[in-house]
Formats: sequence, C-alpha cells, structure tokens
Amino acid sequence: MILEFNRLFQVDRGRHWEKAIRLNNQLLAEEVSQGHAFNRHVLGEANGVNMAGYVHITNEVGLSMSTISFNAIVEFPRIYFDSSSKGFESEIYEPIDEGEMDFISLIEQDSHGFMTFYKALSLAHDESEKSGRCGNLDEQFFEMVMKTWKELLCLLRNDTRFIANLCP
Repeated sequence: MILEFNRLFQVDRGRHWEKAIRLNNQLLAEEVSQGHAFNRHVLGEANGVNMAGYVHITNEVGLSMSTISFNAIVEFPRIYFDSSSKGFESEIYEPIDEGEMDFISLIEQDSHGFMTFYKALSLAHDESEKSGRCGNLDEQFFEMVMKTWKELLCLLRNDTRFIANLCP
C-alpha cells in the first residue's frame, strides 16, 4: 500500500490525487489503530529514540525523552525552587514558558544556577521514588519516567558544574 501511495503521489495530481489522499488517510488510520502513532509521538518509541522533549545540559550533552517523561521530569521539580532561586528557574524554563518549546536549557547556567536546578530535580525525584507517584502521572508510566529521570540525574552529576557537597 505504501508503494502504491508513493507512486500515485508522484504522478500528475489530476486523476490520481483523490486516490492518493484516500490511501494516505488509510495509512494514517492504520498507524493510529495499531498504536504506532501513540507509541512514536507520546511514548517516544521510534527506533529506540525518545522524541518529544529535550534537556540541554551543555552544547555537547543533552537528553531527549518522551512527552510524558519530559512533562513529569521538568514540571514536577518547579515546586522546589524557592523565592531566591526564581531567577534561575525563569532562565532555565524560558524556552517552555516564553517560547512554548519542548526543551529547557542549562547551557548558560553557572555552577550556582546549575546546582539550584539539580537540587530541585533531585528533591522531586526522591519524593516521587518514596511515594511511588509523580504528581498526576498515570501509574503505567511511572517506571518509564523514573528510568529517564535517573539517566538525567546521572548526566548532571557528570557535568563540570556539579558540586557534590551542595547536594540535598
């Protein structure tokens, strides 16, 4: 079916155009009904690569993750930024808050801003791990989110701005 769609799509858009559109719609319906679209775009299971959100740690290091993981891991720690660290929070979260983009950036943070984020992330992680919950996250996604969260914390601990004696 895919080959037929591609062939029709390449041909004159006159008489074959309607059939190409019908085949495209059928392909999309099959993808959705088989769960492929959900797995690929929400869970981030395309060829083992997570697709939706990204945490920029440095110009060379970052972590991409599914929409579900990104939203949980990035949003839940916000409650752990105190009033003195709101400036760091707004800088780190600016791509989400101002640009409505699915990434945050630690690239321009010095050690103090970096560690402020790490502490909030770590406290939120520890609370989630103890309670077995992460905000309103559906239980079926908890393990996936925690695995990604641990991976992010590990990447942050390997950064040159990480200061172990400032950890919670």
